[in-house]
Amino acid sequence: MKYKVFLDDVLNPSDVLDRMSDSQYLHEYETADWVVARSYEDFVNIVAKNYLEKKTLEFVSFGHDLSEDATDKTGLDCAAWLSAFTVELNQVFPTFEIHSSNPNGRNRIDNYINTFCNGYYN
Repeated sequence: MKYKVFLDDVLNPSDVLDRMSDSQYLHEYETADWVVARSYEDFVNIVAKNYLEKKTLEFVSFGHDLSEDATDKTGLDCAAWLSAFTVELNQVFPTFEIHSSNPNGRNRIDNYINTFCNGYYN
């Protein structure tokens, strides 16, 4: 069984449809079958629990700012954790998109994942 995770502290997948209109993955946002993670802890717990239940993480939509507190973990922390998790368990990094409206956060997540994937999978 496959699943997808939408990571955002406030928004839901339907809230970002307009923002993602140019995405090649727009169809993912138009469906209702998302697991929503509101924090780093939610994200880690959801992915780990589903792994133990033999479910495959197929798609992740990353938000960056997961709270108004600058000391809290962000979507970048989730991307870093997921990278380590996939390596440790010899999994493939899932398809992903970044829906964050924070341009710096968006770029940091994208650069991190692409650097990781290019270094590990190539």
